[in-house]
Amino acid sequence: MENEPTMGTEIFAVAGNPVLHSRSPQLMNCAFESLGIDAVYTRMLAGSGEEAVRTAKEIGLGGLNITSPFKGEVIEHLDEVSTQARKLGAVNTIVFEGDSASGHNTDYLGAIGALENASIGIRGKKAVVLGAGGAGRAAAFGLHSEGAKATLLNRDAQKAQEAADAIGCAFGGMGTLAEELLDSDIVVSCLPRGLNLIEAQMPKEGAVLMDANYGESPLAGIAQKANCTFIDGREWLLAQAAPSFELFVSKIAPIEAMREAVYADLPEEGVWKGTGNIALIGFMGVGKSAVARELSVESGKELTDVDLEIEKRAGASIKHIFSEFGEDEFRSMEREEIARVGQARNKVIDCGGGAVLDEGNVEILRKSSVPVWLWARPETALSRLGEESGRPLLDVEDRMGLARKLSSGRRGKYAKTAQMIISSEGRSAAEVAGMILHETGKSI
Repeated sequence: MENEPTMGTEIFAVAGNPVLHSRSPQLMNCAFESLGIDAVYTRMLAGSGEEAVRTAKEIGLGGLNITSPFKGEVIEHLDEVSTQARKLGAVNTIVFEGDSASGHNTDYLGAIGALENASIGIRGKKAVVLGAGGAGRAAAFGLHSEGAKATLLNRDAQKAQEAADAIGCAFGGMGTLAEELLDSDIVVSCLPRGLNLIEAQMPKEGAVLMDANYGESPLAGIAQKANCTFIDGREWLLAQAAPSFELFVSKIAPIEAMREAVYADLPEEGVWKGTGNIALIGFMGVGKSAVARELSVESGKELTDVDLEIEKRAGASIKHIFSEFGEDEFRSMEREEIARVGQARNKVIDCGGGAVLDEGNVEILRKSSVPVWLWARPETALSRLGEESGRPLLDVEDRMGLARKLSSGRRGKYAKTAQMIISSEGRSAAEVAGMILHETGKSI
């Protein structure tokens, strides 16, 4: 059963594997804030394109960006696909309306937009694109559609030919790279991060070099040595994000605010590397405690169970605290405990389901940890809890109705707190912990 779209704060995300490196939340949230839109954009770590779409529907997301490696496989799980996305065999933007999911491709707009924003003419220019993956196909398609004489190169020439035949451009193997670079006005590298096949003497003087990857690029130094113009991959990210944003909210994207955001430092990176903390958030029954124990064992990080610490300090159970002193008193104790754990290092922090209701808690968790939102449908959560859960908030006759209401009402809070979402549906605690450790291992 899919959930109704969340009322109040609308949720959007980028889904991929890996995904924690994505800067999309940085510029999308800046755009929402700039226009006064009550929405939040986060990340989703998924195991497949099908899972990403399914989880987005379960949560009630308004839209989803798709990144590697799911841009192609996600197509078969959509109700509608734009002509451009179908031609490219890749979707990077999904819009959800009711039960329907429509797929679009704005990557090609990003490639040509980055060039146009740098006042680079395209029509009639000779262009070469390196790599026939999703980004390469999009760049070649965009350049060809704008009147450039585009050639798509790939190590596997057959793959380049298949893509070129669909696009209508020329193709070749990497063996022709040096020859192509001699007279190309525009060079677009869509090779994997860290792989560079271009040397300083290869591009012709005055050419434009653009890297699909954002961050440090070897092409920047090559462009300087060869007297060429270099376009940072963040310009491509910005130029593809703007039309995605407009598809999501039907408003003109605030480009300059988004550009400022995409070039700003990613503050969370310092947090992740500085504290080593991982915080688990989410509704009761999603598996936080079991996953936290697995994370602690596998990572060697000490486990802090916020509810358990509250019970130790109060000398009473959570149920007793609720019944004798009320929820407000419990939340006060919770604030104090999260403030304490926010000063810790190298911890796995197991947060209660309602911890995100307090904005102070949210600020502490985001500043001191990588908050991971574990998602499971209310039906799944209740089945895991059992009939006698000992959860005071669910001590009612219609447990399912209340669980759905509470889960739905908190989703915006979870999304605003989380650096990424992981579905625990159909996964063991060990599997979820493994995903988290593999992903955060690149950052903390």
